[in-house]
Amino acid sequence: MPTASSWCARGRSSPTAPPGRSVRATWPGASADALHGIPGVESVDILGDTVTIRAADSDAVARHLLTATPARDLEITARGLEDAFVALTGDDAADDTAQEH
Repeated sequence: MPTASSWCARGRSSPTAPPGRSVRATWPGASADALHGIPGVESVDILGDTVTIRAADSDAVARHLLTATPARDLEITARGLEDAFVALTGDDAADDTAQEH
């Protein structure tokens, strides 16, 4: 199995790294159903007026948010450590860890 350094040497990302990016926006009154209706959306989190959307094509999601919704203050970021952890271990391990604390 190739090591991380051998993948980097070839200019590729690790095969276990979560693909895609997250799009965060301010959208008062956003619904999960409306967000899941956007093509390419993988998951959605809503906390107050802030929505976080994980998608394989963040540019398409951002374009949709800016042209077809009242969303504002968009921010596109690479997936974080939590996403990598879940990709490596699966949702069950993340749930178990959350229950322990």
